[in-house]
Amino acid sequence: MEFWQNMTARERGLISVASVLTVIVAIYFAVVRPLENYLAESERVFARAQATHATVLKGAAEMKALAAENSEQVREQETLRVAVAKAARENGVSISRLQPGADGSLSVWVESVPSANMFHWIEAMGSRYGIAPEKVVAQKTMSAGRLRVQLQFAAQP
Repeated sequence: MEFWQNMTARERGLISVASVLTVIVAIYFAVVRPLENYLAESERVFARAQATHATVLKGAAEMKALAAENSEQVREQETLRVAVAKAARENGVSISRLQPGADGSLSVWVESVPSANMFHWIEAMGSRYGIAPEKVVAQKTMSAGRLRVQLQFAAQP
């Protein structure tokens, strides 16, 4: 305190003003400047989030359109699958594998079937469902009167 008392009024005034200015500068650099930086960063993050949100909305709209388009194709394919499976079951044909094609076609494999059942199945699909195989590959098996068959059905119009 003695140091302060030994100063002139002018020196005390200068030191007081310098102290106040130092406190103001310290507050500016310790509080105001970080808040400004935080605000600017928050605005950049918000702008990026808005851009991402717009991209997601656009993608969702495209996905809905594709899903609607695809669901109709899936329904057509499912109808073909159901008709083939139902006719096979009714005619004693055991399907070992079904494989849908990208173009809506359907490939069917039958490992071992009596030839009469096979022909009845193909005829039943044609008469009941209006479905005829586009391609048929048949091979004789070691068992008498039995066939190994691969059929391909085209997509229904």
